[in-house]
This record gives sequence, structure tokens and C-alpha cells, in this order.
Amino acid sequence: MVKSNSIQSITDNNIPSFSSFAPKYLYEIDGLKRPKTVELEELHLKHLKQFLGSLKLNKISKQHVVRFRTAKIKGGWTGRTANLSITILNNLLNHAKDNGLIDTLPTTGLKPIRWKPKKRPLFAPEQI
Repeated sequence: MVKSNSIQSITDNNIPSFSSFAPKYLYEIDGLKRPKTVELEELHLKHLKQFLGSLKLNKISKQHVVRFRTAKIKGGWTGRTANLSITILNNLLNHAKDNGLIDTLPTTGLKPIRWKPKKRPLFAPEQI
């Protein structure tokens, strides 16, 4: 991919790997989002680094994202947690797109996993 920009020409060599871009993303959102949100995104990005770490941002495909999600579901994550992780990945990739590093998002058109929350029993008055 070669993208021409008046400031700088971005080539495949200039595009960072997922592992090298994630800390930059976290640094740049710090202060823009609540501290707990940044903490949660950092936790999910650690899991994503295990799957996408060495891949350049423009080489991440929908297939990579689906494999990650499938592995986490098989590993015991709920659909909600897996969906949240993909949302965080999408946030990072949107940030990369805003910075001119990628043209398209591999998460486009990816449908969230359907899930049902576990039913919790109501408390009896004597339990309160």
C-alpha cells in the first residue's frame, strides 16, 4: 500500500506493527477517556497482541479478527467479552485510520456474537 500525503509518504515500511502501535494508541487516548476505560482497553490489547503482535496494521484481515474471537470464545470468554475486545480493536484501528496508516478497517461488516446474559436469581428479603 502506498498512500500519498502532503506531509509524508506512507509506504508499507512506515506502517507499524500492532505491538508497536498499541502503546502509542494508549498514550494518545490517555486523558481523553476515563482511566478505567483506558485500563480495560489496555487489558484487551494485551490479549490481542498475542494474536496480532507482529502483523503490520495494514495486514490485519477479517480472518485474523475472526480467529481471535473464535479462540477466545473456545477459551471460555462470553460473547459480550469477545465483542468488547473487537470493539477495542476497532477503536485502535480507527485511530490508525485517522492517522493515515490504513485505508480500511478489517472489522467492517463483522457482526457481533449473539449472547444471552446469565440469569441471576433474585435475592430473598432475608438475604439482604
